Amino acid sequence: MNKDMKEKLLLRMFSSIEYMGKFVEHFVTAMDTAEAGIAAYKKQPPTDPKLLSEYKPEIYQWESKVLPNFLGMKKNALEALTNAQKGQLSTMRSCTGNLRGLGKDMDGIGEEWWQAVDPKLSDSYATNLRIARRLGANIYYTLSNFWENDEILDKGITGPIDEQELLKYLKSGEMV
Repeated sequence: MNKDMKEKLLLRMFSSIEYMGKFVEHFVTAMDTAEAGIAAYKKQPPTDPKLLSEYKPEIYQWESKVLPNFLGMKKNALEALTNAQKGQLSTMRSCTGNLRGLGKDMDGIGEEWWQAVDPKLSDSYATNLRIARRLGANIYYTLSNFWENDEILDKGITGPIDEQELLKYLKSGEMV
């Protein structure tokens, strides 16, 4: 597949409702897992007094700041997908843009408390958030027309792309 066609198909894929749905699915799963992780921690905190003391400020921050923010972002992501299905993409652009700033918002908020819960929860949270961030960045850059030169073709930026998957974004009469 030549680079111009690949770029065209990537733009179509990253702006497709299907791709946005995958983003929202991973994002919502990450947010739900964070909520479940906090609930699991609260149900069975560590018995070691040192760990309990160490994790106390982290859990407080997650409960009072992070989780309310996450729940708002989850609601926004679901609304963004609904709006995108109606042809209104501005909410999705805002939602994915907000996710880009999440890392900065979480500076100074510890995550050590995750060690006190089932590793399946922490792994699910981390994996789904990582995938959501990658998909969200691709959507944001596409909807905002921020791709420069051949950036969209760089797997280090977009993540790995299955060229067979791209073929479903060909329009009638187009050839690879």
